[in-house]
Amino acid sequence: DHVHLSFLGNYLVARGLAERVIFETGPVRGELPTAEETARLLAFTPWDRYGLTDNLNKGLLSRPPFTYQLGHARRQLMRERQTLRLGKTLTPTAMDSIRENYEEVLSRKPKDPRLRYRYSLFMNQIGEREKAWETVQSVIEDYPHHREARMELSSLASTGGDFSEARRQLESMLQVNPFVTEVRIEFLRLLYEERRFEEAEQYGEKLVADHPRDPDIRSVYGVVLKGARQIDRAIEQFREAVRIDGGDVEARQQIIQIFKDAGNLAAAIAEAKGWIRVDEDSPKAQEILADLLVEQKQFGEAVEHYEHAIRMNPDFVLARSRYVQIMARRGRINAAIELLKQQLDADHGIIEGHSFLGLALELAGRQKEAVEVFTEGLAREPDHQKILRELAWILATTRDRSLRNGAEAVRFALAASGREPDNADFLHVLAAAYAENQQYEKAVQTAREGLRHAQRSNDTSLAQVIQQCLKRYQRQEPIRAP
Repeated sequence: DHVHLSFLGNYLVARGLAERVIFETGPVRGELPTAEETARLLAFTPWDRYGLTDNLNKGLLSRPPFTYQLGHARRQLMRERQTLRLGKTLTPTAMDSIRENYEEVLSRKPKDPRLRYRYSLFMNQIGEREKAWETVQSVIEDYPHHREARMELSSLASTGGDFSEARRQLESMLQVNPFVTEVRIEFLRLLYEERRFEEAEQYGEKLVADHPRDPDIRSVYGVVLKGARQIDRAIEQFREAVRIDGGDVEARQQIIQIFKDAGNLAAAIAEAKGWIRVDEDSPKAQEILADLLVEQKQFGEAVEHYEHAIRMNPDFVLARSRYVQIMARRGRINAAIELLKQQLDADHGIIEGHSFLGLALELAGRQKEAVEVFTEGLAREPDHQKILRELAWILATTRDRSLRNGAEAVRFALAASGREPDNADFLHVLAAAYAENQQYEKAVQTAREGLRHAQRSNDTSLAQVIQQCLKRYQRQEPIRAP
């Protein structure tokens, strides 16, 4: 049997082997490094850990045979939450430290191709494209057959609009081995990006003939045919991809989108319902069907599918948001609140669980309960901007005197706007908080700044609201929410 070990698992195996070698050969100078020290010495950074975890979750672990395992959905949910937590640690300060770690290790191992390749990926991630290009090119100069480096250089070139260089890198790999599937798929994608549809169609047809059981190739070829306006043939490829791999979400979405774009909503709905018949517990299928039903104004049935989606995946933020909006529109917000409460009571780790429940309570006019939920959420995530924003707004504008608190409103609003000083909505809330705190000069100044940003981003509805509030601040009047 075999297993895919985590970094810690690999470290423990390596340490065990090292200890056995030391036992046999005699003591060495110094102590063996800890797992954390080993990660630093290898430049296995939090960014690498995040990327590896995210790729595994979205790729290998989201496909058969893993999806057939008992309890897969729950484990996948926990892994996705772990990925989110890792992502949140990648602050600008953390990214500076990661860069320093990479460059310190590179100074000791300047010729390590794997290290240089990963460094190029990181530099591209932080927007230093020239450094990424220079680094990955140096890898290719030393190791001409380094496939990952050439793939990265091709990607950098195509992103920058240099299609001839992108093509050159792919062709150089295909000259060495003309049968590498991943390179051939990228070549097909490149032809599509260049809008060379006729060439892409011919190349894709040959690729499918060589790999008739590969659903990914079918899907990419379907996209090419769709771009060439050969819709029936595109649908045929997407259907074949689904027949080969029933869990091919992208291919199913493509078929539904084709019908929707053609204005054939009934066919799109039929396709989504067919998807659900074979995979009832797919949150994505349920959400897509619900969205289509909303377009047909079949709100009752849509609600059922939104509920199913968020029961299958309580972290499905988009489905949860649309569910709350529909329930509020239909005057059933209290029923939505009960479901959100039940889920949050059972699982306090739900992504945006406290923010959505608090917003639903706010929509229902239950502001005291909303403040309690938001406060609980803030205790778990002190920097949660949406919660900070909503708490500031309630405390600044509520008609309930027992809840109003200008000083706290200012504190929360400043915290919300701290990371996004140009956010017009946060500035709007901060102005209202200053007004409640009787700091009307600051309220006017902040509202004017928010108005400028709203107008600059063409957010006319927010601009109108800020203009109305600004008049009240100029009259030294606070805002009272309806």
